[in-house]
Amino acid sequence: MQLLGKALTTALIVTLLANAATFLMGLFYFFDLALFELWIVENVAMFFETIAKLEVEFRIFDKEEHC
Repeated sequence: MQLLGKALTTALIVTLLANAATFLMGLFYFFDLALFELWIVENVAMFFETIAKLEVEFRIFDKEEHC
């Protein structure tokens, strides 16, 4: 379970960096519609990754509390 938490942390960091890069490219290309759509998809993916990470951390915390 802790390995899954670390994997989700890594995925969140990669998604955050990709999100920032896409946003900056969108600024330099004057809001190209395809880049804007990609940025929205990355935000949605980051939201669901964050929810999954919070769920995993809650389960880890819950199991450690009962031990």
